[in-house]
Amino acid sequence: MKKSKKKIILIISLIVVVAFITALVIILRAKNKNSDDTEEVRTSTAYESVFTSSIDISGYLEAADLQNVQFRSTGAITGVFVEVGDIVKKGDLLATIDDTSSRYNLLRAEQELEKARKTASERELELLELNLQNAKNNMEYTKATAYFDGVVVEVNIAEGDYTEAAKTLNLMQIADLSYLKAIVEVDEIDVKNLKEGMTVYLNFDSRPSEPVEATIAYIPMLGTYNSSSGIGVKKVELRIYNPPEDLYPGYSFSSTIVTKSERKYLMVQSSAIKSRRGKSYITKQREDGTFEEVEVTVRYLGEGLSQVLSGDIKNGDTYVLGSSALQARGRDGIMQGPPMGGGPF
Repeated sequence: MKKSKKKIILIISLIVVVAFITALVIILRAKNKNSDDTEEVRTSTAYESVFTSSIDISGYLEAADLQNVQFRSTGAITGVFVEVGDIVKKGDLLATIDDTSSRYNLLRAEQELEKARKTASERELELLELNLQNAKNNMEYTKATAYFDGVVVEVNIAEGDYTEAAKTLNLMQIADLSYLKAIVEVDEIDVKNLKEGMTVYLNFDSRPSEPVEATIAYIPMLGTYNSSSGIGVKKVELRIYNPPEDLYPGYSFSSTIVTKSERKYLMVQSSAIKSRRGKSYITKQREDGTFEEVEVTVRYLGEGLSQVLSGDIKNGDTYVLGSSALQARGRDGIMQGPPMGGGPF
């Protein structure tokens, strides 16, 4: 009898424990349901923004043009007619080499042609005329002249030095300083925002508080591939017309070009965008306070923002942010399944 009573008591105790646990689960579920029902729906507003971007560039200045003077003939230097700092005009004589041999060949060619004019055939005369022209060319090769108006910036020769044709380089340099130029690489993403004639302000260490105005003079049609960055670039030419006297070729600079497009972008927070079966959606609030899910096409811009490219959402519309209870389980007739594919991008 005692064993039977103990068994009955144990069964009753188990029944009481099970009933208590069941009641506790029901209470917790009811509390969670009430909590979900009262959770505040987090929203934001779509807005339009004029897209702005900045392009960072850097480089160094070059002369408008630079002539590395050299001779196209071989011989000893017989004359140097300029010094560093001299202003020269196109065609001015800069230096000469010994022309004894060239002058002899020229005179002899003239004499041979003159003798043959009465007796030689037409073919022979043609050959002698070519020989004379060759002698004249060789005579000119004993002279070094300026190719353009400029200033002498370097002289590395003196009378008595010996030079070999096309081998002895950097004998003298002439620079055109009427303007200064620079070649900067601009990424393929940014170059579309630049136009020839645009003004750019360059910052120099030698002029820390005085930016210098430059102009975008040339944007090439063709780009080049930059292996270090892995993207295409265009080599854009900048020019400083009437440069300040304290700027010289070789000086380095940096600049930030701020560009502004005329297109307005419709912006939303990226957290509001859900992806399902390869499509993107935003939950939009209607005027009567209810919600609807609309399909959109978006482009991620960074910093948690995306541009709406298409879809039934406009400037000023209210939409639901992704962390709200509404996005997670649906409300007022909206049903949304779990995201697929990890995101719209």
